[in-house]
Amino acid sequence: MGTQAVATAYSGLTASEGKIDEDGLPQGIIAASIADYSAGYSSVADILAALYHRERTGQGQKVISTLLRLSLAIQDTVVMRESTHDATARDLMMTEVQNIRARGGSYTMVLASRTGRRSYFPGNRCYSGGFQTSDGIFVLGALTPAGRNGVRKVLGITDDRSDSDPEFDRNDPGNIEDAQQRLEVVRALIRTRSVHEWESAFEAAGVPVSPLNLPEELADDPQVQALGIMVEMEHELTGPQRVVGPVVELNETPTSVQGPAPTLGRHTDEVLVEAGFDTQLIAELRSTGVAR
Repeated sequence: MGTQAVATAYSGLTASEGKIDEDGLPQGIIAASIADYSAGYSSVADILAALYHRERTGQGQKVISTLLRLSLAIQDTVVMRESTHDATARDLMMTEVQNIRARGGSYTMVLASRTGRRSYFPGNRCYSGGFQTSDGIFVLGALTPAGRNGVRKVLGITDDRSDSDPEFDRNDPGNIEDAQQRLEVVRALIRTRSVHEWESAFEAAGVPVSPLNLPEELADDPQVQALGIMVEMEHELTGPQRVVGPVVELNETPTSVQGPAPTLGRHTDEVLVEAGFDTQLIAELRSTGVAR
């Protein structure tokens, strides 16, 4: 679950969900582990394809998929880059978002620019969930004692007995009050440094962490580019595009994007011929406006 929280934050899914908690910080996707399940289901299909290839050829192959790739694929239209839309909508929005981040604006302000509670022991909020920094938001996914100890080390938390004391009562009013006070101190501390600084510190301590990205900025993300997830192509109406590529890679029967979205009627003849229509009937259907 910690990996799921970090993956959805990194991929923009959390921001796409647009939910915030009572403190105006991102609330994770709690209805389902959407990145995990999407990766699992799509991988099954590609594993079956690889098995079918092996049955026919006797040759096995490696199947590759990632939570990031799947998370981008199910957000395809908001992740993709296309010059007309970028110039009229995406770029203007991202400029405003960057200005908000630069002046230390809240996550609520970022969401408002983009689009117009989970209840549990407050001490857990020191280790998991979204935090406001000096220039943006990051999400921690420390859901295990080892992960929480890593956060404690980075933040210098020495007064939390919730993992070390087997008698610790999370429902005790005094403990709840102490945890809430500790959370406020942690939030104030985290606001003093940047996303990059905290990310580096938590990664060094082995804590699952990710900046909270918007899906619109993922096309240019270094990790996305390093994995070759985005594919460049040319659309006949709008020009150059970068779109999310296939969700799984197969080393022996490579997957690929076949082309940009077709214009209306682009494949009418091919579809009708495949359905058994002859060329004369297709011409009649076109002349009467039945087909385009």
